[in-house]
Amino acid sequence: MNAVTRFGITASFLIGTCILIAGGPASPAPAPRIVRVAIVDACRNTAARDATHVAFALSLSDAMTKARGSAVSVKIKCVSADHAAFNLGTAVYDAVFVIAPALPRPLILSDVTRLSASLGGGKVEQKAYLIFGGALDQALGDQLAASFSAALADDRFLNAYEGECAPVAAGGGGKVAAAR
Repeated sequence: MNAVTRFGITASFLIGTCILIAGGPASPAPAPRIVRVAIVDACRNTAARDATHVAFALSLSDAMTKARGSAVSVKIKCVSADHAAFNLGTAVYDAVFVIAPALPRPLILSDVTRLSASLGGGKVEQKAYLIFGGALDQALGDQLAASFSAALADDRFLNAYEGECAPVAAGGGGKVAAAR
């Protein structure tokens, strides 16, 4: 029994030494940055609306990944305007994305950055807003600001939005304006 135990301990020691000499186990890739976005949408709850939200999340993730140089994952949740405003203030969400004809009253907050863009045109025009700030770190805020227009101009988002509430006007995406 002693000989078997000694052999097992010796073999374990040799294997461990070989792993250390070889550089040890490969270190895992850094985890992607997760950005939490609440979505407030004036359109009725449909599969097309949900597809638009997912397309926006993917488009924003791609745009932020390019801007940041490392992986960014965007998690979304569709909520009411009151819920979004409260949880943006408590840092549950990093940002709020709104698709509506006008910004809902609960989301007219001070000490935040509001980006806006027009989607569609004429009587069916909707506005898209991205609201962030408060407890958000400056680097992430800059990345959101730089990525918003690219996310709205992405074909994935525009194609999904066409099926949601209104057709997208020629040229798509719209012009992005910032307000503090």
